[in-house]
Amino acid sequence: MDDVDGLATPNESILLPADDTVYQHDATGCFESTVFERFQFVADNVMFMMSLAATVFNVAVVLCAIKLFRKGGDTVHLFIISMTLGDLILTTFCIPNEFLMRKSDFFKQTELCSVRHFGNWLGLAASGLSLTMLNVDKLIFFQWPLSYDRAMSSMRAGLFCIAIWLLAFSYVSYVWYAGVVWIEHDCSLQLTKGIVIPFYELFIFFFCILPVTSSLFVSIYLY
Repeated sequence: MDDVDGLATPNESILLPADDTVYQHDATGCFESTVFERFQFVADNVMFMMSLAATVFNVAVVLCAIKLFRKGGDTVHLFIISMTLGDLILTTFCIPNEFLMRKSDFFKQTELCSVRHFGNWLGLAASGLSLTMLNVDKLIFFQWPLSYDRAMSSMRAGLFCIAIWLLAFSYVSYVWYAGVVWIEHDCSLQLTKGIVIPFYELFIFFFCILPVTSSLFVSIYLY
């Protein structure tokens, strides 16, 4: 086939020095090299093992937090449990599934991809809101120590954790079942055109940016 402006057509391979072959990926249409493919293969294996290790450590954190809460009744441990459970959704299912998707077509099924993206949003939302409340808990404890027991009781902290998961699940469920997002054939998540409310931007701000900035400001303030 003929080249256009010196570029190879999508069906051709571009041979570069050091036997590095550049080809067009069938699913994404992007050009990739064999060197990058080998690097991605190794990186996926390493990250998969790290996800398993993170899952073990997250389970240990949950068990330790439960033990310490039963012993002392500190509300901070409830928010730690809530935040870590959100992280467990990511390290146990979502992140490993993303790596396995590139190794087997079985994990590219639309239903499985939808569950993975749903769990990814839910885990991030619950973990982010829990981190925000953990920062609020720290601020009250250090700024108003005499009023801490009255302002943040164990019962109130437990209700906050339940509210966090209900809010996260409700928001992500609405985004999914209202058709705000849809799954493409390559398992990528796409926003539906014509949506007026910036659902994705709101998600990023409240569940991702707010937790990080609250940690920064509370730490600077306490310092």
